[in-house]
Formats: sequence, C-alpha cells, structure tokens
Amino acid sequence: MRIPIADYPRDRPGLIRRATAQKIGISDDDLGAAVKRAELVRLTRGVFMIAPPDAEARTPRAREERYRLACIAAATSARTGDAPLSHASAAALHGLPLLSPDRGTVH
Repeated sequence: MRIPIADYPRDRPGLIRRATAQKIGISDDDLGAAVKRAELVRLTRGVFMIAPPDAEARTPRAREERYRLACIAAATSARTGDAPLSHASAAALHGLPLLSPDRGTVH
C-alpha cells in the first residue's frame, strides 16, 4: 500500500530520516519509490525532503532551501553525528546572501 507523502515523519527542519520512517513502517522500497516518483528528494544518505512542485523547484529560493536542508542533513546525519558547518554552508544555514556560492559541496 502506498503511503501518502504527508504521512512521512518530518523533524523540525522538515527532513525525513530513514531510521524514523522505518520505525513507522515505511520501507527502503517505499522511500526509493517516492524518490523515483519525484515526491521526495534525497539530500544525503538516509535523509530526504519533500520535493517542491516542478515550477517552484527551479526558483532561486527553492534551490537555496534545498541547499540549506542538505547542509542540515549532512551536519546531523547518523554517519557524522553533529558536525559543524563552515563557509557557504554556514551562510546558507543562517540565510546570509553570497555573491557566487558553491552549492555543489557542503562545507
């Protein structure tokens, strides 16, 4: 049975974590299928966000939010524990504007 995206457990920043999803019966197959259907976006191993609508996903604001959530995911993932952010990643976390930030890497 397909679980509605609205029922996926989200933490305070809005991230969906694999371990938490599994506790309520959402399998890896469910998560993978939701990614393939473009309902979820994989931010890092075991951490997802709900995908914005297509038209909205291409806006600068949506790209900034995705990067901000990817930074939070990387800093708080199970494999790193709580890791500090720096450079463009720290600026994104705090909502600070940058001229030409590197959004391909979490610092």
